[in-house]
Amino acid sequence: KIQRHIFICADQAKPKCSTREASVESWDYLKKRLAETGLTQGEKCVFRTKANCLRVCEQGPVAVVYPEGTWYHSVTPAVAARAAVVPGGTWLAAQRAK
Repeated sequence: KIQRHIFICADQAKPKCSTREASVESWDYLKKRLAETGLTQGEKCVFRTKANCLRVCEQGPVAVVYPEGTWYHSVTPAVAARAAVVPGGTWLAAQRAK
């Protein structure tokens, strides 16, 4: 069962909100963190999807988490360390997009 689905601007064809390198670094961190917390499978599974562009082209990388529909900006690895998925499937907002 999918608990959350995280979409993040990463590996964009034409980067607008951040550099391609910065977004890939954030993506790689998210992928690693989900695996470390055991949230890549099982009952509290968190899916992740690279989005070419979420059309909020400011303060990126930008992410959105469903089913809540919560948007995040500046999702760099440093922010992702504070806004990380923790065991139990709760996404903790360090910075929320306004």
